[in-house]
Amino acid sequence: MSVRTLEVWVRWSPDDERAVGTLAHAPDGYRFEYAPRWLDDGIDLSPRFPRNAGLLGPWSMLPGVFAGSLPDHWGRFVMDRRAMARGLRFALDLDRLAFLGDNTAGALVYRPPLEDAESQTSVVELQELATQTQLLLEGKLEDLAEQITMAGSSMGGTRPKYAVGIKRGRFYIGPTPTGAEAWLVKFPARSDPDDIGAVEYAYMQMAELAGLQTPEFRLFEGGVFGVKRFDRDNNRRLHILTFADVFDMGDLVTTYATGYEDLLRATWRIAGARAAREMLGRMVFNLLSHNRDDHVRNHAFLCDRHGKWTLSPVYDLTFAEGPNGLHSLALGESPNPTYADVKALAARLKLQGVDEAVKATRNTLASWPKLAKAAGVKASRVKEITSRLKAVDSGF
Repeated sequence: MSVRTLEVWVRWSPDDERAVGTLAHAPDGYRFEYAPRWLDDGIDLSPRFPRNAGLLGPWSMLPGVFAGSLPDHWGRFVMDRRAMARGLRFALDLDRLAFLGDNTAGALVYRPPLEDAESQTSVVELQELATQTQLLLEGKLEDLAEQITMAGSSMGGTRPKYAVGIKRGRFYIGPTPTGAEAWLVKFPARSDPDDIGAVEYAYMQMAELAGLQTPEFRLFEGGVFGVKRFDRDNNRRLHILTFADVFDMGDLVTTYATGYEDLLRATWRIAGARAAREMLGRMVFNLLSHNRDDHVRNHAFLCDRHGKWTLSPVYDLTFAEGPNGLHSLALGESPNPTYADVKALAARLKLQGVDEAVKATRNTLASWPKLAKAAGVKASRVKEITSRLKAVDSGF
């Protein structure tokens, strides 16, 4: 199959949506043209994507402003499995956007959808999601529940995750029912330890204690970690782009194509000095907490219907080795960034607060053993991570 043209809409809420323009794949690459009204009074949907009249492009890759609607890793895996069950094969990213339709993260949606949107909402148990995850990983497509694959197909990241609604202690898949909150729930990948959810929960607790901006998060039964979606607010949506999307980095997730200096400069330009100071604190936390999975898709920006950009809450914090045991984002020339590297970067950017961020992070990391034990992290894992954190701190 090969979809050649799609209408791009922005859906701020069920009662507030409008056409942005037309996205197409031509012989020379991807093209885009804004709707006339959007040129008159629309907003910039990316800090680096032109809002100009006429046919834009061509681009050999789907521009990041639209590629940000596509999931990576887990979500793409689930989407492709759903397509295979229907005898479909995706030739272009336009095919995937059409397959998602309105079922996207953020506020951009794509019309016409490849298939009619599912309108039914169903109650689901977390154990059922865990079982369906295993079926997906084993390739048992005939046993998959349609709505569960829909709940997982729009979400990125390497770990299995699902978009759910939560209301009065019950979990829903499908369109979020009135009065329910939109959440993501995450399950271990094949290579993850069983207590990975508890580890992430303890890390988010530490980030919150360190003064970082965190979303609401919980540890549900069975050690399932959940986070409230920050691209949703009741029935309203926010536009979201990752650092990778803004700079059209494509799949350069685990490469060393960029570093923390680029991220901090971009954050300042897009969301302001206060957001840059917040990002400085996140960098320090990642460095000292051994979160080396700090790649370009794990930092994001939100945009409201008025065109105001803000830094998203922090997400995907955990103990992680990173590519080849290194941080995904570079800092300085050493594979193990130091306090001196952080101070030098802050000085170049004229950012204050390094010492405060280091002190706050060190204080909160000291609570790791207690928080991890309370969350249900295995004793051997608590001990291992405690030892690694001490080694990082001594070299910092």
